[in-house]
Amino acid sequence: MAKAKAKTNPYMSRLIFHPYFKNISYDQLAAMEPELEPGAIIIRPSRKGTDHLTVSWKIDDGIMQHIDVSEKEKTNSFSLGKLLIIGDEEFEDLDEIVARHVQPMASLVRDVMTYKYYRDSSGGDRAHLNALLQHEKSLNPDRIPYFLSSTKERPGYFILAYLPNKNPHFELFSIRPEGFKFRQLIFPTLDRMITWFKEHYNDAVNYYRG
Repeated sequence: MAKAKAKTNPYMSRLIFHPYFKNISYDQLAAMEPELEPGAIIIRPSRKGTDHLTVSWKIDDGIMQHIDVSEKEKTNSFSLGKLLIIGDEEFEDLDEIVARHVQPMASLVRDVMTYKYYRDSSGGDRAHLNALLQHEKSLNPDRIPYFLSSTKERPGYFILAYLPNKNPHFELFSIRPEGFKFRQLIFPTLDRMITWFKEHYNDAVNYYRG
């Protein structure tokens, strides 16, 4: 009976006092998501146990990124560790994670979603993006049209769709605290990434198949 209960309730409540922390499960968060604004942050218990937390933040409707945080130097299983780790980066507390990790990415996401060639594609519908590209190409045959769009398949990534000839190409770029990662390069601003892309769009790359 105890084993069955553990399987249905893998999250253990934590004694953490922070404005973004909630003792909720992934399913409870998913139910809340439609009411959250883009950029909203919720820190919650992790399925991995009491030495981990999950930082979830909303990118777009139906799209949330979930970041694993490892806790070190804990006084007990329910308290927050004095050292927090994301990947190979260390943080002193949750405020530092929000300020140095999540908020910079949220700012970059806003830059993408307010960009003049950003288009909603219902979470990365390539057929819809192709239709937009083909229409734009018909209006300006000498131009190589391109659009940016979010994708549900890869939270934290965006699609760069463009039409250099008759066939559309789709690539991914990711949002990092330090900038935009595209073709293994980091760009501090979206304008720099787009400028570089326009000069190198024809380079050999592995396209996103979705």
